Amino acid sequence: MGSSRGLLAALLPLGLVFVSCTPAPSPSGLSSESTAPTFQGSAVVGPPCPVSAPNQSEPPDGQVESVHLGNGKIGTDLWPDGTVIARSEWIHPDGSIGLKWPWWRAPGVVGLVDITGRRLDGPGPDFSAQSPEEGYGDSGFTPSDVTFPGPGCWEVTARVGDARLTFVTRVVLP
Repeated sequence: MGSSRGLLAALLPLGLVFVSCTPAPSPSGLSSESTAPTFQGSAVVGPPCPVSAPNQSEPPDGQVESVHLGNGKIGTDLWPDGTVIARSEWIHPDGSIGLKWPWWRAPGVVGLVDITGRRLDGPGPDFSAQSPEEGYGDSGFTPSDVTFPGPGCWEVTARVGDARLTFVTRVVLP
């Protein structure tokens, strides 16, 4: 009896997640596939977004975190559950969302990080990104400023020379 209660206690939250992941009706009358993801309760709903999972690849500084994604040449940190929840201070008057994003270049990977991105769940302009040209050098850690034109499912690629890292993240409004 105790083990079945434990199993039920473990499965019940999963059932709530599945129930709450059904798309909410769109106030504009559009189908949920044509709208950006939103929150319903504590779950993100909207078009599916195949977010990347961290692989805990060791960054050059050796401090492995559960949110780290890397390939031995370039590394970054991902948001929990692959979802960037925009803070109000990151939202620009035009609706775009700007924030800092960390990158690590492995020893021998030298140069500025070139970051590109494209929306996967609908039409939209590509996002912009800038890595500082001064202050952090051309190896090791560097932050970048990324600007997503709006919420959605985004594929982001960072390049340094021949090294490349690509991941998918979801961006939602608070």
